[in-house]
Amino acid sequence: MADTGGYYIGYNPNPIYNYRVQRWKLSGSVAGTTVAGSTGSESSLNQIGTVYNIHVDANGVLYVADATNHRVTKWILNAITGILVAGDKNGTSGSTLTMLNGPQGVSTDKIGNIFVSDTGNHRVVRWASGGTTGVVVAGGTGQGSSNSQLNSPTSIIVDGNGNLFVLDSGNQRIQLWSPDATYGIIVFDGSYNNAVSSGSLGMAMDASGNLYVTDYSGKRVHMIPISSPTTTASLSCTTAIYSNTVTTVAYDPSYGFYGVAVDSNNNVYASNSAAQVYKYQYSSNYTDGIRIAPTTAPNVPYYYSTPGGNTASQIGTVYGLFVERLSNNLYMADTGSYNYYSSLSQQNYRIQRWGLNGSVFGTTMAGGAGSGLAPNQIGTVFNIYVDTNGVLYVPDATYHRVTKWTLSAAAGVVVAGSWYGATGSSLALLNGPQGIWVDNSGNVYVSDTGNHRVVRWARGATTGVLVAGGNGQGPYPAQLNSPTSIIIDGNRNVFIFDSGNQRIQQWPPGATYGITIFDGSYNNAVSIGSLGMAMDTSGNLYVADYDGKRVQMISIINHSICLGKKSLFDFALTSKHIALIRIQLQRILHRVHLVLYLKP
Repeated sequence: MADTGGYYIGYNPNPIYNYRVQRWKLSGSVAGTTVAGSTGSESSLNQIGTVYNIHVDANGVLYVADATNHRVTKWILNAITGILVAGDKNGTSGSTLTMLNGPQGVSTDKIGNIFVSDTGNHRVVRWASGGTTGVVVAGGTGQGSSNSQLNSPTSIIVDGNGNLFVLDSGNQRIQLWSPDATYGIIVFDGSYNNAVSSGSLGMAMDASGNLYVTDYSGKRVHMIPISSPTTTASLSCTTAIYSNTVTTVAYDPSYGFYGVAVDSNNNVYASNSAAQVYKYQYSSNYTDGIRIAPTTAPNVPYYYSTPGGNTASQIGTVYGLFVERLSNNLYMADTGSYNYYSSLSQQNYRIQRWGLNGSVFGTTMAGGAGSGLAPNQIGTVFNIYVDTNGVLYVPDATYHRVTKWTLSAAAGVVVAGSWYGATGSSLALLNGPQGIWVDNSGNVYVSDTGNHRVVRWARGATTGVLVAGGNGQGPYPAQLNSPTSIIIDGNRNVFIFDSGNQRIQQWPPGATYGITIFDGSYNNAVSIGSLGMAMDTSGNLYVADYDGKRVQMISIINHSICLGKKSLFDFALTSKHIALIRIQLQRILHRVHLVLYLKP
């Protein structure tokens, strides 16, 4: 026990600290034995300060992560003083690899390497036995929530295979870092339904591999069951690394953005909630937008929230955009409502094509005959895709299907889902699809939003194949939550705007889980429920953040970094409360309660 917190005696308002580590036998002991510290919190090696986590190896050697003195000390059995094994002997903090900053976690591996959760530096470092400097093994790229970053990590565990589990406390998650990995995989997201509070300290693993987390603010202990042993997923893939710092390339204080697209010159196009589409000229700093549609004023005053029209030079609310770069045409999913007379509203239910060479009107490429199941009709559409032959693919969220429209076609052909609009969860059906992409082989990838998955339909197929998600709605690596836009790159990596989880996931070909390449919940960079995502010629991503009334650019850092195999622990999809500790705080905010829960 790290007995280093404060306690009170009588009415003395000043807390008393023991600054010691106690060993209690579990065979009915009524007293503990001091095995480290108890002589104050100064920097002498027979002293310790505030300690949040400790580790004891198979030989009974104790390792103490001393947050006050910014070091780790080793205490062998019956020792009266510790041995410095990591950090500065004088208790000085710093960010170089010879120093630590408020370390809160420690673990060792089978060969005696010491792993330290360097909390204040947002990293985990490994110190060889007898070493004078550490090596970064997780984080170390600044405080943040991307898959290569940590945010105030606390407890850590190294398993028998060298996998590092990090309680990334500031991000409310547990990450798994495989040996030599340059990014972590989220094995538990505690922010989902606030399952684990920010700032939690303790984590443990039982003999079966289940994880346990102490949730201080929630006054409970969680068990996170492992649903299968360690498995190995072959990742013959490239994994992109993106900056977690976003750049706002478009902002409108009055209207939210729905759709976003990028042309071959990296100009950005965005549709807003006022039934308008704007162009934002590419430069080192994006300029104010230029309205490209509508070019004819609507029939109602602009004080109505969504004035629009149904002529060739007018549009209604456009949810989705796509630039066909070879022909330099902009396609618009003109299926949202607008005011056409006074406060009356209607929808156009059509896909419009506008040339980007100064066109003042659009051409209807699909729909325009009202909402319905007929081959020449479409419902509400949030994203669209156009292949290099000019063939248009329309994911129809209203009628749970995807239709294909060749150039000058008067009707579409169903290529995914039910032709009669049936919805369902089988792989022959879709549920409110919102995203679409087509690869070079003609395979159609569908963001099956209501089923929280992405499915691939081969040319002429009557059923789809699951490629991402499909494990229920949730925040875990194998799950999705209302995915919207999707993009397939040249290596067949699937980039998914996992809107309900405020993140972008990359699923390599054949993967059974996704890698978070951007976490939009960090500093609320992207709002829940946003729709549009696009990629420019350099691989940078753009997201239309509706609630934030902006378009965010997420810059790519590295294109190809993930080859070979990575270990993956498959954790159960729900956390289980095994203890609910109700503490009457009153005046005593720092009093220590030790509760032992014995398995029946």
